[in-house]
Amino acid sequence: EFRYLSNKQSGSFEYDFLPGDNKYSDKNRYFFSLKYARTLSGSSEITLDAQGVSDDQYFEDLGTSLESSSIVNLERTLRYNKRHGDWTFSALVQDFQVLDNTSEAYARLPQLKLDWQPQAAKGEAIWDFNTEYTFFSNSNSSDGHRLSAAASVKKRFGNEFAYVTPAIKLQHASYQLDQQDEDQINRTLPTVSIDSGLFFERELKAGKFIQTLEPRFYYTYTPFSDQSNIPVFDSSDRALSYSQLFSDNRFTGRDRIEDANRLSSSLTTRLQNQETGREVFRASVGQIYHLDDRQVSLAGEPDEAVQGDNRSELVFEAAGELNASTRMTTTAFVNTSDGKVSASQLKINYKDKKDRVLNLGYNQRKNDYEAANISFATPVAQSWKLAGGYEHDLENNRMLESVLGLEYRDCCWKGRIAARKYLLSDNTSYDDAVFVELELKGLGNFGSSASTFLSNQIYGYK
Repeated sequence: EFRYLSNKQSGSFEYDFLPGDNKYSDKNRYFFSLKYARTLSGSSEITLDAQGVSDDQYFEDLGTSLESSSIVNLERTLRYNKRHGDWTFSALVQDFQVLDNTSEAYARLPQLKLDWQPQAAKGEAIWDFNTEYTFFSNSNSSDGHRLSAAASVKKRFGNEFAYVTPAIKLQHASYQLDQQDEDQINRTLPTVSIDSGLFFERELKAGKFIQTLEPRFYYTYTPFSDQSNIPVFDSSDRALSYSQLFSDNRFTGRDRIEDANRLSSSLTTRLQNQETGREVFRASVGQIYHLDDRQVSLAGEPDEAVQGDNRSELVFEAAGELNASTRMTTTAFVNTSDGKVSASQLKINYKDKKDRVLNLGYNQRKNDYEAANISFATPVAQSWKLAGGYEHDLENNRMLESVLGLEYRDCCWKGRIAARKYLLSDNTSYDDAVFVELELKGLGNFGSSASTFLSNQIYGYK
């Protein structure tokens, strides 16, 4: 691994090579990652980010995390950005190395974007305009051109106790598909929304804290438009989250616009230190109410799974400081029909001034997944640090992954070694991996990237 940094540019290059792997027909195997960024002027820059592997099974056999074995494609992107006043222009060329034949990743050859967002003083309307042209290419599907534009304006009315923010947006997209006789496809849709909220607060008897109560209501409407003849180049369903309660579209990308007629309501309470203003605790709960059936889906046909469901799951999230060194975060999704928790997550993170780290976690998905994990990192002597982690599948009573690492650091160099045992994607067999790394101060890293591996596995490790 090699890295460099100067006033106007930075970059890194990583190359992992395994000669004659006897588990893979004695073939050479490799992974590379190239990152480069250069400031061309005060308002423009160019970046390059490219990755590649020797074969589709590389991450399955040699990946450095449990998640890496599920990587389906690797991105290669060259991007140019330029800003001038309220305008931003970007040009992008992007391709993928596809590792899973079921993944349809479209190359963008190129993508050109122009955005206008003028500065708005407090109380003024906020305007936004953006337009984009993209040529999408895929060897297994029809290529296509997409030209899209969106304009929006919103204005906030209110004071420190209440606010109302109406907004209106107009979106247009035109498609021209290669290898098809169909004429150009056009879609133009308006969206209106109203975001509103109230703020209440009280001083607690202790006098040190202020508690707030913040109800919020969000309404959005977009008329239905049949989009079944529009291809899906870069759109996907957004996973339900607290922030998604206040979004005007449940799809990502520009290929699908939700036929929305819904109201979201939420309630948030915060506990703040009156002297410093620091938030020590926050809890929120919210839900979406659909006033009409939803017809637009990625597949083009109405999604039967959501037709009769006029309410989303109840979304709950909370975060707080248990003490100066410990923080807790949790999220939960509750099905209001049967009162059961469909998914939940709990994290407790501890890090003190002596660089000692302890993380506890719990994840659950209804009828699918339930696991707990623990990880730590601690100095054990003046120059030594020990780190480790363990994740256990509670549903099937088996280990998912275990990690152990050791680091030694001196004035001029660092040495790290890490070992990993993890469950393969076949859910029946395990594999092992060992990472050894030598870092020379000011020169670079040699060996497998044990530091990156431990940082990814153990929150707070550095």
